[in-house]
Amino acid sequence: SLNDVACALQRLGRNAEALAEFEAALEIGRRLHPGGHRDVATELNNVAFCLDNLGRSAQALPLHDEALAMRRRLFEADHADVAQSHNNLALCLGSLGRLPDALPHFEDALEMRRRLHGRDHPDLAASQFNLATCLDHLGRSAEALPLYQDALAMGQRLYAGDHPSVAACSSGLASCLSRLGRREEALALHEAALAMLRRL
Repeated sequence: SLNDVACALQRLGRNAEALAEFEAALEIGRRLHPGGHRDVATELNNVAFCLDNLGRSAQALPLHDEALAMRRRLFEADHADVAQSHNNLALCLGSLGRLPDALPHFEDALEMRRRLHGRDHPDLAASQFNLATCLDHLGRSAEALPLYQDALAMGQRLYAGDHPSVAACSSGLASCLSRLGRREEALALHEAALAMLRRL
């Protein structure tokens, strides 16, 4: 399918070519399902995410909005796709420098993933990290700290040994601690994150 080809191109870093395939799949999906459909929402998400990767977040934003609205209509209760759309919209807004607008979407994604997954899950750890990063960059480092700590602990439980997500959480927590004046703790975490990245 077009989406399979696009995903393969994306994995190879050929985002411009992938975008053309994703857009073609979206056009077909819109014709087949003019009232909206789960597949159309996925195709909207794919195009938007690809545009984000190409640095075209301003063009991606309305597609993220549309995908979230469609998924909310399709899934009345908590659903992983709705949580994903909240998260992706928030990341797009953040890349456009609109962190105050991103914050409630990061919060919604985290709360929904907590209800969906319970305790340890990669998506839940990612949401904790994303919300922590947003709060930290908004100057709310004291609120970000426990989220970073929880995300790191969860990542260490989920991934045995070295992992990019664990390194990212360690680095984020270190930066947060540094902003809070806890520089010795921050330095140790920065060094641990750097050593892990070198081993990966």
